[in-house]
Amino acid sequence: MSWFDISIRAVTAIISFGALVLSYVSYKKQRKINDRQSIINDEQREFNNRQKERENDCGKIEKALEMAKYYEEEILTDLSLISAIINHYPPISALTNRVAIERAKLFNADESKLFFSEGERNQLEAFFMRSDGVDIAVIRPLFDLYGRPFSAAPVLDEVKVKFEMSKLIIRFLNKLEYFSMAFHQKVADDDVVYQSLHQTFIKIMKLLYFPIAYHNTEAYDRMFTNAIILFNAWRERLINEQAKQQKAKEQLEPVPPQKIS
Repeated sequence: MSWFDISIRAVTAIISFGALVLSYVSYKKQRKINDRQSIINDEQREFNNRQKERENDCGKIEKALEMAKYYEEEILTDLSLISAIINHYPPISALTNRVAIERAKLFNADESKLFFSEGERNQLEAFFMRSDGVDIAVIRPLFDLYGRPFSAAPVLDEVKVKFEMSKLIIRFLNKLEYFSMAFHQKVADDDVVYQSLHQTFIKIMKLLYFPIAYHNTEAYDRMFTNAIILFNAWRERLINEQAKQQKAKEQLEPVPPQKIS
């Protein structure tokens, strides 16, 4: 092999090695660019996710405020009317007050036996489901007073009054179910409204425990489930808060001095 051939081969080897080095350097450079782009993409996705969460949280807050307005305008007005009617019938009022929120969970026919005897359940059924014993002279002025006039006719028969009473209760429970659905389905943030609304909401569920339980005779076909679930969640929250407050109160109470014998 001549010196020229050796030189040519050496130059070719150097060129090949140089090309290999340049290719490796280019690969490393591209890899670095790709890694940097991957980091940028990950940060962008994280930013987008946080943005969506913020928008979702804002949407839930807005929905909660919307439901709070609905609660005030639709539910509290009807609650005042229903409470006024029940208060005109002390035996019924006394029975509704017997429901203990600590034990009310399922709101079904079987559970109602914990609070009412058979005769009392029949009495509540007659009042809430059939409006037996309801006096037109008492009911009509209350409907008018709370802005729920149910007839323009000067004379109302007993059937009409019973129909309006039953319609009032069912319509009210449907409104309560609609309100509760937004929070149970996480469309609205219940933390926004809990402090303002939980007391009256629990009061409603206690007051109308029997009408709800009456409609829930089968485990597979239950009614007002969203209201029941929200009640249980807010009831547990209330009980826990009361327990914490009691514990804090006990810790603040002074310890009586011990007698020295």
